[in-house]
Amino acid sequence: MPDPITAVTGGAPTISLDAARQARQADTGPAQEMNQQVFLKLLVTQLQNQDPSSPMDTNQMVSQAAQLSMTETLNGISQTLQTQAAAGSMSTAASLIGHQVDWLGTDAVAASGTVTGAVFQDGQALVEIDGGAHTVTLGQVTALAARTAGDD
Repeated sequence: MPDPITAVTGGAPTISLDAARQARQADTGPAQEMNQQVFLKLLVTQLQNQDPSSPMDTNQMVSQAAQLSMTETLNGISQTLQTQAAAGSMSTAASLIGHQVDWLGTDAVAASGTVTGAVFQDGQALVEIDGGAHTVTLGQVTALAARTAGDD
């Protein structure tokens, strides 16, 4: 996986959503092909096994094709929303860089530190605190201190 935080000439971190884009691209292809393949296989099987004296109604076939199309459209919308949510979470995590935060660790112990980076890993945005000494999810952050005027 590429390094999600890269220092630019001025030393300010930049954030990359390459991992999110790659995950989305990996998810979109096979699922749609599988749905189309399954539908066509079922349709051919139905046509081969239908009773010649009572053939399948063409309205029923059109209805099934429309349902498949609608399902694929909804899957596409769902994937787009997931990608947008991931980008929003990454943007939120990036906006915390330089802020003092409090968080609750997995062992239910409260701690605090300065956010020094943001990463996207396993489908979620994480913030690195105190130079990577701690990595926590956005859900674990319990408080955020305002930056002082000189911090910008």
